[in-house]
Amino acid sequence: MAVRAISTETDSTRGNYTQRTVLDGREYLLRLRWNERSEKWYLSIYDQDESPIYEGIKVVVNFPLLGARIVDERRPPGELMALDPSSDRDPGLYDLGSRVVLCYVDAADIG
Repeated sequence: MAVRAISTETDSTRGNYTQRTVLDGREYLLRLRWNERSEKWYLSIYDQDESPIYEGIKVVVNFPLLGARIVDERRPPGELMALDPSSDRDPGLYDLGSRVVLCYVDAADIG
């Protein structure tokens, strides 16, 4: 299974980060926001026109972020995961892009 890392620069964003990313040949807008109260990152996914596909996915390490919960046909057909092979701790404010890497598995590699 091929896993592709998605570059993030959340260490310098103070908890609010947006980027355009191509997943399985389609462009998506990914928005990552840090929630001070829960001390967790939340991911929202938008289509190329910035229309929401799904908002407020808690970023949990080593667990599928999209899964079966997102039924919108515009969703990325593969799977997003926040991977940390050395720990099962969810990412802290400065961990995304360093200790924890946001990754995408193409639809063709999911079996």
